[in-house]
Amino acid sequence: MPSPCTGACRAVGGLCVSCGRTLAEIGRWSAMDEAEQVRVMDELAGRHATQRCERCGEPLYCAVTAGEGIAACWCSQTRPLPFAATASGCLCRRCHGEDQQRWEDMADSPPT
Repeated sequence: MPSPCTGACRAVGGLCVSCGRTLAEIGRWSAMDEAEQVRVMDELAGRHATQRCERCGEPLYCAVTAGEGIAACWCSQTRPLPFAATASGCLCRRCHGEDQQRWEDMADSPPT
């Protein structure tokens, strides 16, 4: 199966914000069997969604919601983000990547 790589790789916090895969998924891609590659592609496309992103409303797959536990969820392979007190659910890979980028930008900014 062809890789979902877009050729515009930009890794932030353990997630490529271009293709949406975790760095672990990217590193294992060629060693994955076809069923695992299809699973990742389905997650990226929002097929087999368990819920919708709390920010943008796009369908997303969450292993925790599916009863698999946090270790099976793609987000456990990324840098932990601080949660807002009002957070009520998961973010899709795109919104999670945007938050990773914001968090990195804030960390790189000199204090004022």
